[in-house]
Amino acid sequence: MKLNISFIFLVSFSWGIGLKGLIIPDNSYVLSTAGTGIAGGNSPSLNPAMNISKHSYIQFSLNRWLGDITGSHTAFHWGRKMPQTISIQSWNAKDLQLWGDKPDSSPLGIFGVHFVSAAYSISHHLGTPYRFGARIQANYNHLYTESMTGITLDVGARFPLSSFITAGVV
Repeated sequence: MKLNISFIFLVSFSWGIGLKGLIIPDNSYVLSTAGTGIAGGNSPSLNPAMNISKHSYIQFSLNRWLGDITGSHTAFHWGRKMPQTISIQSWNAKDLQLWGDKPDSSPLGIFGVHFVSAAYSISHHLGTPYRFGARIQANYNHLYTESMTGITLDVGARFPLSSFITAGVV
């Protein structure tokens, strides 16, 4: 019994501090959910198994955070039977001061941080009452002298359990 409780605590705390904490949110809705709400089907960055939309639409946002961190997000959603989304997101911070290991009266230099990503999502029911989706995202990060690129693949599903309860898996 004691081992079971210890295992539950270990697993529950492991999920909270994983790599998901490093994901930069697409918009304020994704930020406000803190990674929960994957059964909602409202945003492909939470769960690629999206809801059906009756109309195509475009989203734009220009963001400014503390410390002169700026960014933008643009997304285009289309498709009735097979919802699809393409999005581009960028964040950057300029004029960051580089300080050494020893305290000094002036910084060693100035540098910037840049993040760019492009994503494509698609969702379909595959002839079942469930929704399935996939999202592929290309990322580019540049910090001081280091650059990193990568590709992320997310696969998700939504399962209606009743008329008012839906379960989601990513």
